[in-house]
Amino acid sequence: VYLVQYGRNYYAMKVLRKNLVLEGQDLAYVMLEKDILIQSQSNPFIIQLMYAFQNAERLFFIMEVAKGGNFYRLLIKQAPRPFRYERIVFHTGEVACALQFLHSKRIVYRDLKPENVLVFEDGHVKLGDFGLC
Repeated sequence: VYLVQYGRNYYAMKVLRKNLVLEGQDLAYVMLEKDILIQSQSNPFIIQLMYAFQNAERLFFIMEVAKGGNFYRLLIKQAPRPFRYERIVFHTGEVACALQFLHSKRIVYRDLKPENVLVFEDGHVKLGDFGLC
């Protein structure tokens, strides 16, 4: 995943090599990930897919960027001080809302871990990386 800029806007660009994706089940997983991101565009607790395109050799997913990094990095940075209770409830609630939305679409999020909870500058978190490929 790369940080890219277009005009004044920054995006996260996930790049997948087609020759690797076409091996085995990977193509189905990539298409499923794209479909999940498209279905989730109305949800404020799931990373937003802005664009998806390809060239002869690669597939590109352009997504909103989480300038705060991921929750794992936030935990490491915060240690050894514990989070305040209110903050724990806030982040847990946002993750629960994301999971509830996915489950309502009959999608099981199987890769929930701090590295896949993305932190935004305003303190909100969103789920990203559906662990499909």
